[in-house]
Amino acid sequence: MKYFFSLVICIVSEIIFAQAGDTIRYASFSNTIKTPFNPVGTENTYALKARILPFLLGNGSGISTLFGTEIGFLKRNSFGFQGIFISSHDIQDMVTDLAGVYHESGNRSKFVDRAFLFDYRFYFNLQKFRRQNGLTFYTSCFFKKGQQVESYDENFRNDYIYRKENYNSYGIVIGSILNFKNSEHFGVDLSLGYFRKDKNSSTDYQVGSMIKTINEKAIGTGLRIGLTINYWIFVKKRN
Repeated sequence: MKYFFSLVICIVSEIIFAQAGDTIRYASFSNTIKTPFNPVGTENTYALKARILPFLLGNGSGISTLFGTEIGFLKRNSFGFQGIFISSHDIQDMVTDLAGVYHESGNRSKFVDRAFLFDYRFYFNLQKFRRQNGLTFYTSCFFKKGQQVESYDENFRNDYIYRKENYNSYGIVIGSILNFKNSEHFGVDLSLGYFRKDKNSSTDYQVGSMIKTINEKAIGTGLRIGLTINYWIFVKKRN
């Protein structure tokens, strides 16, 4: 994990030290630059975010959705809010139930993740990348609160039949947004980050004809990958 933080520090340091020269060299192009959260522009930026990704996994299917907004202030800073919903269903082929009956398909399962995410972002200047490539880099910290629910068919053999997990996670992110070609309002946002998750779970196990419930608290860590389609609104400051 120390290597991840070292990489983040190196990248952020390089970006910060590169900004001073970029501001002077490209300031004369500020009237034609139209990238979001631009410190040499004349507007604050507001964003609408969305993601709708259906997917297939073997016999299963699901969807990952996100809708949110981002409010810019002081040109290169923002606060964001996102609502996230992920759902998937699955079924197994050629499976035998607890009574020993064979099924060509069975043992249905379901997974649902609902969450709200809040974040603060700082956008780097880097006019060279903005003007020539439409790229805007940023770093962010976030807090996410959510609930995951898993359920399995109790008539088949599974590790457990039901689990509900409430969690809070928080972490840091580095990322970039890219304007679509010939569009100053639409683009894609891609990020990579590290998070810590504090979770409380309740799991139901089937023991014979009885249901045994175990409550647990745990801490986990991991990588977070983000992807959204953005629509930016530029608002000039009133005199």
